[in-house]
Amino acid sequence: MAAVSPEAKERARIYKREDMRRRRAADPQKYRDIANASNARHRERRRVGAARWKRENPEAFKKSIRKTHLKQKYGMTPDQWQEMFLSQCSKCACCGSTEPNHKTGWRTDHNHETGKVRGIVCQPCNQMLTFHITIPILLKAAKYLRDKDHG
Repeated sequence: MAAVSPEAKERARIYKREDMRRRRAADPQKYRDIANASNARHRERRRVGAARWKRENPEAFKKSIRKTHLKQKYGMTPDQWQEMFLSQCSKCACCGSTEPNHKTGWRTDHNHETGKVRGIVCQPCNQMLTFHITIPILLKAAKYLRDKDHG
């Protein structure tokens, strides 16, 4: 029997893929039903496997969740977050504290309108910033405190 050339194998693979695309296009509901049935058959096995992996690898699971959270919410990787934190000398960008003052650690401060990350802050500063304090309001508050405490 003669050996099949790599080019012939590639052409056959492409033809098979295009043929499958044509069949799916002709009857999309049929192939959607097939995929849904397959997903339903394997859903429980995947759920059990994921739960076991989470139980057996708690540190890797926490890293995975953090990586996903940073990417989805802030568009940054854990390495980019760490780089930002180090550029702040591992301190709160707002008050300069070296302690996060919260059991879960530091907070990522961002502009809620633009989504742009401003810096890494401690929990007390994050709570203060959640009130969407503007610079004019902050200056008025500083004047108020100065006048009342030293007036």
